[in-house]
Amino acid sequence: MSKSIDLIQLRHSYAPDAATEKLGQIYTNTSLWTIGAMLQQKNIDVRLHDENIRPADITSDVVGINLLGAPYIPLAIQKIQELKKTYGNQISIILG
Repeated sequence: MSKSIDLIQLRHSYAPDAATEKLGQIYTNTSLWTIGAMLQQKNIDVRLHDENIRPADITSDVVGINLLGAPYIPLAIQKIQELKKTYGNQISIILG
């Protein structure tokens, strides 16, 4: 089992495009924080990334993508494609 994980909060589905507006929709994502805290209790190094602030900088071989609902499904598919293009089979991806 990996000893580290990168958890990603995708840019909000209603946020302006990052190319035109740096900051997206900012809100407290307690579900991502909760799972991060639970994993830390199991001695896993957790890195939280909020793409409403800046793109994720992946450093682990396991990546978790927060999936809040139907509007995020196309964003999650796009992020998975980007990650697979960049990292190939070197990372595992978890959705939830």
